[in-house]
Amino acid sequence: MLGVNETTLRMWADNGVIRAFRTPGGHRRFLREDLLAAMQRAAESPSGRVMPSQTITSVTTRRIRRLLHGDRLVSFPWYEEMDEATRGRLRLFGRRLLDVTESLMERKRPSAQALDEVRVIGEEYGEALTQRGLSLRELMEAFVFFRTPLTESVRSMARRGSSDADTLAQAWHHVETIADVIMIAMVDAYERSRNGNKAGA
Repeated sequence: MLGVNETTLRMWADNGVIRAFRTPGGHRRFLREDLLAAMQRAAESPSGRVMPSQTITSVTTRRIRRLLHGDRLVSFPWYEEMDEATRGRLRLFGRRLLDVTESLMERKRPSAQALDEVRVIGEEYGEALTQRGLSLRELMEAFVFFRTPLTESVRSMARRGSSDADTLAQAWHHVETIADVIMIAMVDAYERSRNGNKAGA
């Protein structure tokens, strides 16, 4: 229903993004209504997010929407040809990634758990886009398209919120780390898909 793999769903359950119930044997169970509600919140909230609105997320979302739908429309044939189900899946990943980024901005050092979720989301992105037949160049184009408004938002919000050079440097280091993890995870997913296709050919 959500178009995510089991690892992502488990992680979202552990982080409270989607409610889960445990069976006596320790397995997670999800209510269909909760999954539908999560999808509905992502589609209907002003920032399009599953979680409550937060500053970096809302600013970044507005920047992305302006790029896609504003006067200076960015043209990506692979995006324009994408079906709505895939776009919805990518939006869900993006909103959660922004949630994680927002929480990391408040820490001096990124937690291993948060960076692991960033990696999993990057793999989800890479897998979803590779399944659409994107080349590696187009995959990196998609990465840069998302990274640019994110880094611009973090930089502007950090400057607005603090005049402390150390705080600004820390915020910038965090977003660079997140971007690096995402990029490598997307390429890993592309390579796995390509090697799998070669093996099945």
